[in-house]
Amino acid sequence: MTFGKFHSLLLFLLGLIILVFGACSDSDRYVFDGSEPGEPISVKALLTTSFDSSVAKVRSDTIRPGDSLIFLTEVYPSKSIGHKRYFWLLDGNPFANEFSFRNTILELGVHEVVFVFVDSFGDTLSDTLSVTVANSPALDDSLFIPACGTQSIEPDSSLSFAWNGTASDSISKISYHFVIWKSTGEIMVDTLLNQANFIYRNGFTPLHKYYWSVSAENQFHQKSERTIEGYFYVKGASRENAVMGHLMTNSDRDTFTYQLLLQDSNMVPLKEIKSDSTDFSLAPLAEGSFSLRVSIPGHPDFSPILSRFSLHGEQVLELDTIRLYDNKPPAITSPLGSDTIAIADTLRFAVYDAGSGISESMISVFFENRYVQDFSLSDNLLKIPFDKDIRSWTYRIITITAIDFSGNRINKNFYLKPNTTLPEVFGE
Repeated sequence: MTFGKFHSLLLFLLGLIILVFGACSDSDRYVFDGSEPGEPISVKALLTTSFDSSVAKVRSDTIRPGDSLIFLTEVYPSKSIGHKRYFWLLDGNPFANEFSFRNTILELGVHEVVFVFVDSFGDTLSDTLSVTVANSPALDDSLFIPACGTQSIEPDSSLSFAWNGTASDSISKISYHFVIWKSTGEIMVDTLLNQANFIYRNGFTPLHKYYWSVSAENQFHQKSERTIEGYFYVKGASRENAVMGHLMTNSDRDTFTYQLLLQDSNMVPLKEIKSDSTDFSLAPLAEGSFSLRVSIPGHPDFSPILSRFSLHGEQVLELDTIRLYDNKPPAITSPLGSDTIAIADTLRFAVYDAGSGISESMISVFFENRYVQDFSLSDNLLKIPFDKDIRSWTYRIITITAIDFSGNRINKNFYLKPNTTLPEVFGE
């Protein structure tokens, strides 16, 4: 072998050794880490209150001490990519070592929660969440002014409202939603306050009832569990009085027209009104003893109610709820008023209720204990199509069940007369 050939062979072997050594020393580049070449790795941290997929996931939240949160992690393109470690920090201190977990934070204040992910190359990725721990504001709904039912509020004077609202932690700022409205529904005040008091200076309508309410909320949008609700009465002038109240029935029907008759102590009529409203107010009235008769014209099944009361100077009296009851079931009769009727192609019955009324959906018909679907009700007339060619040598029973809107029920049996004889049925 010549020197030139030996030199060339030596260079070839040296290059092969370098190639093999380089491949071995850079083998980490060929380890699968779950990502395609050039595909970026990213992480995302989220908060939620349930593992249910329909519950919203957020990046910041406010909780009360002891409430738990679920901390979630998303790693792109996959959690299976190569990594050295991952962990969570709470305000810079170790918090957890799972991708997803449930935990709570007890210390009041605003907290920083960080998820840290170190990939196989030693690069660090992170995402930060914010959790505020605060107590909901508290309202004392047992002590406030004016107290519930306060009488004789001056119509032309200012009125002070005050209550007790507290924040049980130093980081919360409370605002109060304060509302005043008339018994008619008219809103007088609807505002937000930074202090637990309010002075109303615009005056009130004499002999009226007013309502007011307060709810509290802190800057983290946490609302108070309790709401203060109060009411008061404004007095009249020159010893004038008023009486008011609420009407109810035992019916599921929406509306009635009520008749209210005010009488003096000798039962002499003083004032009569008709109204579709279930709330009433009679004013101005003098001092003395009175009676109030409430009825529902056109619906005699509702028994009238008589309430007696006395009024003193500049008083607004609110009566207990007046309840009118319909305890009478509907009436079902045949055209001739008999329970025994002849077979016909259409059976007709009068179905009438003088109280809360009745609808077709509240009627059931049975022939010999079998339900009949084909019937109709119009203007209190129930029509039941029937096979008049049916041959029967015995009495057959039709049962009609009706329920009115007050829940009163009637089951009425009618008997279809025989239209043939036993020998005729069997061909004898």
